[in-house]
This record gives sequence, structure tokens and C-alpha cells, in this order.
Amino acid sequence: MALRIEATGLSISRGDMLIFSDLSLVLEAGESMVFTGANGAGKSTALRALLGLAGDTGGDAMFLPATAKTACRFPLPPIISPTRTP
Repeated sequence: MALRIEATGLSISRGDMLIFSDLSLVLEAGESMVFTGANGAGKSTALRALLGLAGDTGGDAMFLPATAKTACRFPLPPIISPTRTP
């Protein structure tokens, strides 16, 4: 079964450090996407967040059948520290 992936407002922090915030995307069945960035920029962490495998995560991710209008949604808990503290 083909899936559609939707993410809204994904945010990740590690302790007091904000890795990224407000990541939103829609990936339709058959589409592909490339994450680019330096080592340690958060590419793998973003993929873990999409799968619900990252800690201190906020936002929403949904995996939907490509032809259905209902979602298989897993809400993610809000992050504790939404901003980086010096």
C-alpha cells in the first residue's frame, strides 16, 4: 500500500539546545525528498522525529494511505524547551 506522509510543526531539542523547530512537509506516494546539511545538522534526527523515535519532540506526523482521507496519526508530546538557552 502506498503511503502519504504529512508532518506539521515538528520540533526537536536535546537538553537546552534546540535542534530544529517547525518542520512541516507533505510527501505524496511516489515522491522523494533529500535532506542535506553538514554533519550534526539534524538530518537523521528529523527522520527519527517523522517516525516518532526521537526524544523531546513536539509536533505532529501522519502516515496516510495514498487514496484514503483518514489518518493513522501519532501525536508527539510538546518539547520541554522550545528555545535554546545560552
